Amino acid sequence: MSTRRRKASSLFSTIPFLLPLLSVLFLLLVPSTSASSGDRDPQFQSCLDSRRAQRCEGRSERPYSPALALRLLRWDCEADIRYECMWDVTDSRTDQGLPVLQYYGKWPFYRLWGVQEPASVLFSILNGYTHYKGWKRLREVTPASYALRNSHLMYALVSINSWVWSSVFHSRDTYWTERLDYWSAALAIMFGLYLSVTRVLKLYVPRPHRGTSTPNGQGLRTANGTSHSSPQRSYQPLYDMNDPYIDQDEEEPIPDVFAIISTAISTGFSYLNIFSSIPPRLALWRALCILLYTSHVTYLALLPRFDYSYNVIACAVAGGLAQLTWLVFAWRNRHREYAWRAAALALGMGAAMSLELGDFPPVWGVLDAHSLWHAATVPIVVGWYEFAARDIVHETRKGKEAVW
Repeated sequence: MSTRRRKASSLFSTIPFLLPLLSVLFLLLVPSTSASSGDRDPQFQSCLDSRRAQRCEGRSERPYSPALALRLLRWDCEADIRYECMWDVTDSRTDQGLPVLQYYGKWPFYRLWGVQEPASVLFSILNGYTHYKGWKRLREVTPASYALRNSHLMYALVSINSWVWSSVFHSRDTYWTERLDYWSAALAIMFGLYLSVTRVLKLYVPRPHRGTSTPNGQGLRTANGTSHSSPQRSYQPLYDMNDPYIDQDEEEPIPDVFAIISTAISTGFSYLNIFSSIPPRLALWRALCILLYTSHVTYLALLPRFDYSYNVIACAVAGGLAQLTWLVFAWRNRHREYAWRAAALALGMGAAMSLELGDFPPVWGVLDAHSLWHAATVPIVVGWYEFAARDIVHETRKGKEAVW
């Protein structure tokens, strides 16, 4: 193997350990956001004060009595007058040729039967259903002994959960539905990054310990003829490390310092099922992902006001890293007939993510960049499970799968 390939492989092997540093730098560079211009608008505030006094504080002859659909979705008087005033001001500004404003961090949408964002709800349901179909398919094609079986199935379930909460949130925006939507989406994105790095860098394949055992598994003999056997590991790989099909030169050993740290972490948390009985470097990567996600959620939870800009950028960075990892996979495995799918999906997801970053007011009060982003991910999800199924079939042939 050439020196250039060894250097590139070594760089790819250290990617997981650079993420915490990059994340800290990212947090320092991302500014926080303030209230939206719409809910600070004097015309909007004047409308709220007037209608609050007339309808919510009992000063009118008819008390506030919402329709059944509004009651089912927990619309109260305050939320209802916010919606009405938002559209009164929006229509007034549109007639004057003024730009549409955001209110409480959101664009104005026409609600349908109490559902605040009907298009986003529809596309969220389609995404969730597509993940469910993909989950069923992977259950059928993935052998029980394949090391990444649980990771693939868990990613599907985490994604289904995120789209369920997306449907709930876009139906009715409340304090908790908003947070459950954003936190669930961040979890799915982080799990996708975890899965991509684990698969592409083969963190699930235990490394042979050089200098501690011979290829046939016998202990090394010392000068006096005694034999020293390597300690028995809790995981039992089915990979034959001498199989010529496995390119052992694809990955260089991680630096010793990382091996020491990963071993210490996996040992210290061995009582947890999420860290026990897995290769040390996978345990370290898993711990880093958990740390990054909990830090992200904690940061957002402690803010007095939800930081929408930070959340979008943070998720875009994590998602972008995952797609970059799949591009690496496509290049390194370009001899496989299905590898091009990974590149196509990564580029497609990148194009779809640009909709989320390029925000604009909703067209006809229904379709905005966010709803179009949800629509664009439906065919991408279909393609993802097709690629995953093909990759699993390829990896599990000839008894290549590994278990622990």
